[in-house]
Amino acid sequence: MGPSRRTLPDYMARKNFWVVSIDSKTIEPLSLVAIDGKRETKNMLDELQEHVESIDMANDLHSIGGLVPLLGYLKNSDAGICAKAADVVTTIVQNNPRSQQLVMEASSLESLLSNFISDPDLTVRTKTLSAISSLIWNNKAGIYAFLIANDYAGLRNLCIPYFLCAYLGHLVNQ
Repeated sequence: MGPSRRTLPDYMARKNFWVVSIDSKTIEPLSLVAIDGKRETKNMLDELQEHVESIDMANDLHSIGGLVPLLGYLKNSDAGICAKAADVVTTIVQNNPRSQQLVMEASSLESLLSNFISDPDLTVRTKTLSAISSLIWNNKAGIYAFLIANDYAGLRNLCIPYFLCAYLGHLVNQ
């Protein structure tokens, strides 16, 4: 059996590792980074997302050293990893002022805005928009940073081509 294939006991052991690590706050920060291959990274992000659905576990992610490595995946060159990382960030910050503050303090809004404006992959941009909206929801500092970055203009500029294409398509089909 190759290193990328895991048996059910291996999967359950890893899943239990996450639960125990988050509960005991003993995870090593590098354990989020030292994973072989894109597939394993995506699987790890899927598992992490399940655990951070609990607000307490989402807030604990920073204290155990896992938030900063997770945010680093927003800059990953693989679109699937980048999109999944944005999806996990959405889960962490959604209706969670403490995690919103921690993500803002880690200066991750800039990475999210960059992905939203310039990433060629539509899934990355969609997941990133979701993360941005969850990050700034009821978050004065987040809204202020979004306004300063003038990303209402970025949002408008990104949406205009899609609306224009939809409108032109509608005209052609009439």
